[in-house]
Amino acid sequence: MPIDNENLEGVADQALLLLTQMKRNPDVMPPYNEEAMRACIAKMNELYNLNNECVTRLRSQGERASRELEALMICRNEALQHIRRCCLAYIHARAERIRSYRWRLGGVLPASIKNNLCEAEIEFFNEYCSSLAEFQAGIGENGVNLLLSTHPPKALYVQEGRG
Repeated sequence: MPIDNENLEGVADQALLLLTQMKRNPDVMPPYNEEAMRACIAKMNELYNLNNECVTRLRSQGERASRELEALMICRNEALQHIRRCCLAYIHARAERIRSYRWRLGGVLPASIKNNLCEAEIEFFNEYCSSLAEFQAGIGENGVNLLLSTHPPKALYVQEGRG
């Protein structure tokens, strides 16, 4: 079964572009690219299904794959893994940026950022805020606010007062 190389290259390029957009704009949250993610997922499913069909057919016929078919299946799998890694890195980069917003901006996101998040990311932000609040409340009698002093002290030693 031949693979559509033009379509594969386009999807692989889209997957890589997702990452480069995040790296090019470290201070801005670009809009979640649902279209590119859906194209990547569809291509991963297609590649997996093509390989699965080949393996199932070979097993049912009790044959070994030819060198050519083995190479094709390996190429498909490598393409699938490349797209998968790019998508996971994109999601991870967005999650890390969302976490950093919680520490820098507090529990309420500005509309300019919130509008660029998908529903799952908004839910992730809210759950992260809740987890952080629960953790802070569980420390000591009155809890502790970890956001009060986020910068390390300038001096290495603290002078104790007498008296």
